[in-house]
Amino acid sequence: MKVIVKKIGEKALELREYITASQWDMDSEDIHFLDNIFIKCRFVRKKGEINVDVSLRFVRDIRCSRCLEWNKVESHDNFLLIYKDSEIKQGVLEVDADIREKILLDWPLKPLCKPDCRGICPGCGRNLNREKCICNSSSRVSLLR
Repeated sequence: MKVIVKKIGEKALELREYITASQWDMDSEDIHFLDNIFIKCRFVRKKGEINVDVSLRFVRDIRCSRCLEWNKVESHDNFLLIYKDSEIKQGVLEVDADIREKILLDWPLKPLCKPDCRGICPGCGRNLNREKCICNSSSRVSLLR
């Protein structure tokens, strides 16, 4: 999203945009965006700065790091970006890179389908959220050592 700085004043300038995950190279092995990323930005000039109030909405499939099941997760995020007039080059403010970075930094290192996910049994390979373990207790203990 590019904005000509002269168009930003004390009254908010609001822009909306849809970005595909492929445009920003967002998909990974364990996270797939299911739809476009919706971005709404409100640009306001205040005392030598431009404040950008950003709202995001997107849906992605995330593979749980414990049970390996895919889960559809809808995300909403709001944050503020602040740019000093001296940082803006050639009278154009481009916020895409900063928004992309914020999304990536907020990704969980080990995403879970739910906080109490029980994972997969290392012995029998069963998803312990849906099935009981069929290992005998002695083999389960030896696998954990």
